[in-house]
Amino acid sequence: MSLTDLLGRRHAVRRFVPGAADSAALDHALHAAVLAPTAFNAQPWRALVIEDATTRAAVSGSVYSSTNVGEAGHLVLFAHLTKAGALALDAHAAKVAAQRGLAGAEAVRKLRDGYARDIEGKSPADFNAWARAQTYLALGLFLAAAAEAGLDACPMEGFDAARLGDALDLTGRGLAPDVLVALGQSAPDDPAARWPKIRQEADSLILRV
Repeated sequence: MSLTDLLGRRHAVRRFVPGAADSAALDHALHAAVLAPTAFNAQPWRALVIEDATTRAAVSGSVYSSTNVGEAGHLVLFAHLTKAGALALDAHAAKVAAQRGLAGAEAVRKLRDGYARDIEGKSPADFNAWARAQTYLALGLFLAAAAEAGLDACPMEGFDAARLGDALDLTGRGLAPDVLVALGQSAPDDPAARWPKIRQEADSLILRV
């Protein structure tokens, strides 16, 4: 099945087969997220795979959605870093220089200066907006790869951010939550599986100029 066919059949699951999990498929989707496009190779996001039962219960209780999150086989939170300092740009510049075969402290300094201008030079609000956009790039590939690997999913933005943050110590980790994704197998009685996919016609979205 082609990628577009997979995307055409995927849907936001409302009911999961209780506990249906596939760790190999989840790892495949997470690997795709790691390979997602990212400005400056910076990857200012984290994916928290929520496995502890008590933590999962607390996280599930923070969700407003009608999806039965507690039945999902997997639960993953995509979150963005809230401060540029967490990117460790000195080490990042050195790593990028080494991978590109750029020898010497001057090469590292030039890379570091560029990061300082384009990343650390952002206001806190602009940095968070930029980091959140980078997170969604990773999320998109994660969802596509999950579908490819046979995992059904439901991405959710509707949650009590404070309650979720407390459950996962997001402030202590320097993170802000973006999207919580429940994954597993769509149940036979999942109503969303029967709903047609509603999208605008391509010509109204794609403008050739």
